[in-house]
Amino acid sequence: GDSAAAFSTWESGIRNDPENIGLRVAMIGALRKKGKIDEAIVASKEALKVNAKSIAVYNNFGLAYLDKGNIVLAKFIFQKAIQEIDGAEQNALLQSNLGWTFYRDDNLPAATEHLKKALELDPNLVPALVYLARVYMDDHNYGDTVPLLENAARLDPNNADIQLTLGVAYRGSGRLDDAKRAYERALALEPSDPSPHLNLGVLLGDYRKDYDGAVNEFNQYIAAGGKEKVLAETYIKAVKKEKEDSQKRVAAEAERKAKEEER
Repeated sequence: GDSAAAFSTWESGIRNDPENIGLRVAMIGALRKKGKIDEAIVASKEALKVNAKSIAVYNNFGLAYLDKGNIVLAKFIFQKAIQEIDGAEQNALLQSNLGWTFYRDDNLPAATEHLKKALELDPNLVPALVYLARVYMDDHNYGDTVPLLENAARLDPNNADIQLTLGVAYRGSGRLDDAKRAYERALALEPSDPSPHLNLGVLLGDYRKDYDGAVNEFNQYIAAGGKEKVLAETYIKAVKKEKEDSQKRVAAEAERKAKEEER
């Protein structure tokens, strides 16, 4: 957690061993993680001056542009690496990153092609598993989504985002108990992220008809500072109305039966 000391160490290492690509790649990745995207791009360009054939540098370079929202340049960087570096086409991570870039560009056929290629090269590459699952989810193809995410969760069991997405896939497949467990697992792994509360509210309200439980989850989501506050409030109103309508239907049915028995 001491980023200042980490960057100081990398910079010292690079000064003493400027051709050490491992040090440069580590620093570029850390710059991206800290949100210093422009600095990561500059560091990537400097690294390529040292070694223009480094696939690891190209991967981070393209991801930096993707972080910046520049899909065109990200795609150019990944494709340039594949075209110009021997063996780069067989790099699973490079294929995965290019596939995700095509997904971000709404080119789902190309995204699918490259993500499948990535998994052929490395069946246990977690990013490729998650990205291809996203492609399938957009098409409501939960049958193919679930196995991918289950494998990703097995390989990276402490990843809250994977558990949350897996919960959505389970819900789409009708596996409601599994969905609930996945959402709860996501909350346990990342208590500061209230997103599972929103999903639990939908699950309980729309699928389980547990109206009070759903409202409780939505309120927890709002109290925790969830970004979709307006959406959660809309759900609360809808759930409360559905509860009232349900109670009226139950009362009307009871009254009908009572009159029938009296007759």
